[in-house]
Amino acid sequence: MTIEERVELLEHSVAAARWRVRLAVFALLLLTLAYFFLPLPSLLGKLHRTDRVLRAQSFSVVDQHGQERALLYWNKAGTGLDLRDDGGKLRAALEVGRDGPGLSLLDEDGKLRAKVSVESSVVGFSFLDEGGKLRAALEVGKNGTGLSLLDENEKLRAKVGVDRKETVLDLYTRKGTPGARLCVDEDGPALGLNDKNGGLGARLCVDDSGPALGLNDEKGKLRARFGMVEDSPSLDMADKSGGGRLTLHVLKSGPKLTMRDENGKARAALLVEQEGPMLNMADKSGKIGLEVALGKDIGSFLLHDEPELRYPTNAPRASVLPPDLRSPGRDMK
Repeated sequence: MTIEERVELLEHSVAAARWRVRLAVFALLLLTLAYFFLPLPSLLGKLHRTDRVLRAQSFSVVDQHGQERALLYWNKAGTGLDLRDDGGKLRAALEVGRDGPGLSLLDEDGKLRAKVSVESSVVGFSFLDEGGKLRAALEVGKNGTGLSLLDENEKLRAKVGVDRKETVLDLYTRKGTPGARLCVDEDGPALGLNDKNGGLGARLCVDDSGPALGLNDEKGKLRARFGMVEDSPSLDMADKSGGGRLTLHVLKSGPKLTMRDENGKARAALLVEQEGPMLNMADKSGKIGLEVALGKDIGSFLLHDEPELRYPTNAPRASVLPPDLRSPGRDMK
């Protein structure tokens, strides 16, 4: 081969190499344009992009037998995730809707047994029996915490509430009427017991003045109270109108028994003091008309018909009567 032929062959090789380089650059440019501008990325773009996203309205996960075990979905009601057991039964469901998120747990028969929800900053827990009836509910909110317990007929039987001011336990009968309430607040504990109609029948409380027990009639009127007055025990009894009729007060000086009429006037008082017992009796205006006293060495029997002779200077006075009938503590809330 001559020198001219070799030079010509070399020129053809160089020209071909230039064309191959140009074609490679053009192909690379096309791939780059397709990657950035085409609606569906090319296979090469899928392999090299780092922000890969799989988009769908539902996504199903199956086991080795092709049975669906999990389903992630979206619809107009919200987003949900369903989880199923080996038998294909739904056992757990997570939903996020307009009212908030919720989690439902089901038993092996597919019946709802527990649910957790968050609505308007209130977290709620619900527990159901095998028949699908609500048996317990727990709520936690900004105002406090409450736990409700229900029977097989979904009747409320017990409720516990805790807030910033008090802790309350309510117990109910099988008919759903209130039966008892225990309340503890900054003033102290209080227990209320209701009658068969749900009315308050008895209440026991302990506050700054001391313990007190009150008994009501069927109309809710306070008829008897036993408590502490000025660090001394006191028993008060009232008629059906609520007026105080009898008071037994045990002071340091001795016991005092006072009986009143329907107008609240003290008509008789029996006192036992260190000097001896004394009995006073008064008319309807409250004027003492009879005094019987027994001292250490002598007894006295006095009848009074004049105001100035009501309190003889040589006899102990009975004008300081026990306090009127008091309420057995604060009202139950």
